[in-house]
Amino acid sequence: MATANSRANCSICNKANATCFCSGCSEGFCFQHLAEHQQILRRQLDEIINDHNQFQQKVIQQKQNPHNSSLIQQINQWEKNSIHEIQQTAQQCRETVMELTQKTINDVQQKFVELSQTLKEIREENEFNEIDLNNFQSKLTQITEEFLQPSNISIRQDSQEFINKISIISSFEEIQTKENKYQQFGITVAGGNGQGAGLNQLNGPDGIYIDDDKSIYIADSWNDRIVKWN
Repeated sequence: MATANSRANCSICNKANATCFCSGCSEGFCFQHLAEHQQILRRQLDEIINDHNQFQQKVIQQKQNPHNSSLIQQINQWEKNSIHEIQQTAQQCRETVMELTQKTINDVQQKFVELSQTLKEIREENEFNEIDLNNFQSKLTQITEEFLQPSNISIRQDSQEFINKISIISSFEEIQTKENKYQQFGITVAGGNGQGAGLNQLNGPDGIYIDDDKSIYIADSWNDRIVKWN
């Protein structure tokens, strides 16, 4: 059994010379190691203060440059990716249109050459009538329309979005709404009921006061009462 004069062991050197007890770590220390323990605690406090100062600096920088926030950077990246995807799709469509347009031009040229040869032969033979002229005019009109407004090429817009739309959601407004919401319940805390008005009615309010607990007091002069809302 330990005597009344016995001391607890130091948690560092394990000698029975502990003079102080730390309530934080529940360990005993001798005088020498107590100073070392306090130095360790001071270094830990300095690290916390340093982290605090760094965070404070980040808050200041964010306040001064709100466009540098991570969310803004995500939006900028989405915008960049979306623009790139649109430009890439547009370029692919342009290349396809130019390729198909060239095929259409080649087809129109072939039909035009055939019509030119037919007109040349008819003119040399000098044997034609109104029906022939109408046919020639109809073919020329058809070739012209195919060249100016090709019916085999058009633009189709898909109803399904190929770019993911983004939006911003926040629980802050919802939290604020809940914190600032008052129950629709009124009681008369002073004065009479006055002109037969209900508890949720006012008749000539001319003063309002909001207490620390968010209770609202309204002075209803014409009904001679004070109404409390909470």
